[in-house]
Amino acid sequence: MQTYRAILIDPDDVKAMKTDLIDKTNQVDKLSNENALLRSQLAGKEILLQQAEARIAELEAELDQANKTADKWADELERANKTTDMWANACNTAISQREAAEARIAELERENENIHDVLQDIRNWTNAYPLDVFPEPDPSQVRELLAVGGITLDCVSASYMRHVLNGVKSIIDNCLDNFPRQNVLGERKED
Repeated sequence: MQTYRAILIDPDDVKAMKTDLIDKTNQVDKLSNENALLRSQLAGKEILLQQAEARIAELEAELDQANKTADKWADELERANKTTDMWANACNTAISQREAAEARIAELERENENIHDVLQDIRNWTNAYPLDVFPEPDPSQVRELLAVGGITLDCVSASYMRHVLNGVKSIIDNCLDNFPRQNVLGERKED
């Protein structure tokens, strides 16, 4: 058999315990409310974190796309630089060819002037004996006079023709010696 003993509790102690219990309950309620608030804040932060992670993923995708675009532009720039280099080389070649052509043109102009001078010399020589100073003789009279001396008109004519042709040849030789025969590119050609 069990025996029970009566315990006497002071009513002030009960009141103090009751107040203490109410305080403890209030503290538990307060902690429970704080816990709910923290859980709510944590849930909000988790949502923000998920949104931030989603935005980071979007930005990484945009960065990948931007890198691909930058690589594409770099390739296009490299091709453009190669094309620019090709055109620069073509322009430099064209400039060199133009300079060579201009030099050749200047050389041909000098040669043309020399040929013109030679032709002018020959023309001047043809005008050296005008008819008003040296009238044409009568060939039959000249033949008779030369026959007295034992010389034929053909012999005199041939001699004078040789003299004239040798003079023209001298002028032409001088021209050809100063400007040897060349092709259009200025390369010397053998006669």
